[in-house]
This record gives sequence, C-alpha cells and structure tokens, in this order.
Amino acid sequence: MRTLRMLAATLVLATAACHTPGPVNTANRLPPEVTGPTWRWVSTLTVYGELRPDARAYTLHFLDNGRAQIEAGCKAGTASVGVGDNRQIQIGTLDATRNDCPGGDRIADEFLTDMGRARQWTLKDGDLYLGHPGDAAGLHFTPATATTP
Repeated sequence: MRTLRMLAATLVLATAACHTPGPVNTANRLPPEVTGPTWRWVSTLTVYGELRPDARAYTLHFLDNGRAQIEAGCKAGTASVGVGDNRQIQIGTLDATRNDCPGGDRIADEFLTDMGRARQWTLKDGDLYLGHPGDAAGLHFTPATATTP
C-alpha cells in the first residue's frame, strides 16, 4: 500500500510539472484561483514517501502586495513572492511575526525550507501543488475550508 501511495504521489507531481491547461501567471501576478483561497498544507510528496503535518496549523495565503502570509506550526509571518512566466514562483524567507518554538520545530523548518525550494505551481482537482526543480518532490495544499484526505 505504501509503495502504491508513493507511486501515486510521484505521478501527481510529474503531471503537475508538465504543462497543464488552466490559469497561469500574467503580468507577474498569480491568478485569482491561486490568490483567493487560504491554502492548508496536506503533505509533502517526495520520492521517499509522504510527510504529513500534525494537527497544528500550516497555511499559505497569497496577498495582493507580492507577499504571502504563512502559518508554520509554531511560526508565522510573511514572505516575499516572486512570480515569473507561466507558472513559475519563488517564495522568500519567512519574516517571522511569531516564533513560539521552544527547542525548535523540525517539521515547521522543513515546511519553510520546502516552500523556499518551490519553483513551479499548478492546480489539480482544486488543490495547489508547489513543485521543486530537478526532482519529483513538492508540497500539496488544499483550500482551508476542505477536509483533510
């Protein structure tokens, strides 16, 4: 079963990396389908498996000013967002407004690092995927109003 899930995760990311119809960046701005919802982190998909967060909040919301509001477990703040042609994206380092992580938080740190590595986005079945260059890894988000799979 785990092998099947890993294969399915790899296929979703590979499909997301290919050109798919739908909204794209225009005039260096993300389309409303991406900027409208607050996105809740579902998992990080890698060639080694799937990392799912615990019950704490991990969310991403793209603001109109070229920044993103990010909740990463015990950390929160904003980060710059660079947008290129087609579906290119680059999320900067978190400017923390909250850092309540006594002793650190490995999952929050990995989440923020993975977001910083993302260079491509796509929407598939109403979910947002942020892909990493050169591998089949990426972050999977669903609208915050949806239930977790």
